[in-house]
Amino acid sequence: MDGLHADVAPGGRSYQLAFRDGDVEVWFISWPRDTSIEMHDHDNSSGALAVLDGSLTETRAVPGSVHRRVLGTRNCASFPPGYIHDISNPLPIRAMSVHAYSPPIEQMTFYAVEAGIPVPVRTETVLEGVPA
Repeated sequence: MDGLHADVAPGGRSYQLAFRDGDVEVWFISWPRDTSIEMHDHDNSSGALAVLDGSLTETRAVPGSVHRRVLGTRNCASFPPGYIHDISNPLPIRAMSVHAYSPPIEQMTFYAVEAGIPVPVRTETVLEGVPA
């Protein structure tokens, strides 16, 4: 994140909005050791992420099962609207990633996973300047 100002989110992630217009928003996110964002969706937005440095673990919830994948440096992932996942950095080194969403995220629903089934816990309006 050289040259970018990083805001610290609850849980220790830091983030910077790199670009936003009516069609897309792009975020740089820094993930210190043992940080994560809980299971969530991006409402009606499609998304993509790329790991710039380090490694992140994505856990995806689909009815009846949970799938994990590790995304290392230069690995990318994309996801459609309604995709439910969490992202974490369980490793001892900081990870850096870039995330893009289209259209910009307006709200997110957060989930608990019970017996492999994602159960909505709460929905939050996403404020401009706060990443998902």
